[in-house]
Amino acid sequence: MKQYEEYEESLKTYRDWQNTIETAKIKGHAEGKAEGIAEGRAEGRRQTAINLKKMGVEADIIAKASGLSLDEINKL
Repeated sequence: MKQYEEYEESLKTYRDWQNTIETAKIKGHAEGKAEGIAEGRAEGRRQTAINLKKMGVEADIIAKASGLSLDEINKL
C-alpha cells in the first residue's frame, strides 16, 4: 500500500510541474504577443511621422497626429 501512495504522490508532483510549465508557456506567449503589438504600433507611428516629415508637414502637427514628442520627430 505504501508503494501505491508513493506512486500517487509522485504522479501528483509530476502533474503539478506539468501545469506550472504549461502556465508559464501560456503567460510567456501572451506577454511576447503584447510586446510585439506595442512595438509594431510604435514603429507605425514613427514611420507615419517620417512620411509626414518628408512631405514637409510641420513638426508640431506631426507630434499632435502621431503622439511622438518634438524631440523624437526632430531625430527622425
